[in-house]
Amino acid sequence: KPWLDEADPDQVFFGSVHLYHPGFYPGTGDGSVVEGRKNIVSVPLPEGSGSREFRAAVANTLLPRLKDFQPSIIFISAGFDGHAEDDLGNGGGLKLTEDDYAWLTHHITYIADTYAEGRVVSVLEGGYDVREFPQDSRKRLGRVVNQGSQRRGPGVTGALASSVAAHVAALMAPAVVAGQQAVPGSRS
Repeated sequence: KPWLDEADPDQVFFGSVHLYHPGFYPGTGDGSVVEGRKNIVSVPLPEGSGSREFRAAVANTLLPRLKDFQPSIIFISAGFDGHAEDDLGNGGGLKLTEDDYAWLTHHITYIADTYAEGRVVSVLEGGYDVREFPQDSRKRLGRVVNQGSQRRGPGVTGALASSVAAHVAALMAPAVVAGQQAVPGSRS
């Protein structure tokens, strides 16, 4: 038993947003394992899900439960293999963009600023597309990165790099939710 005492499992919130369809390795994550646990949230997305489905599922499931939990620190295991251009990571199953990752990161930093004094730790979990981006995608990346940090690193390529750049820019930016102004006391 990895817990110090019987109350410990109730002191941890775990949320997962992931591709799910029967036969997709490892075959878990359909949501059935979390029945009765308010602090464990599984958000399975069907094959072909894009920005609209991702944002609706997160906004209606994960974010309200995370707010209700009122975390004292947030750890993000940031997987970017759901990017539309990452065929190796998700087999083409999800159609997310770097804007989706930035959107989620902004919402998480808002919750961290509200309940956890801004404490967020983020580690890279996945994302495998490191191919060179075409010129039009580089322009899109520049817009995403510049919105957050006002800086753009040279030579950013591939879906993984653009997703990481958008995520880091959102971590560094003031907590902005749904186009609203920065939250008082947030990062600046």
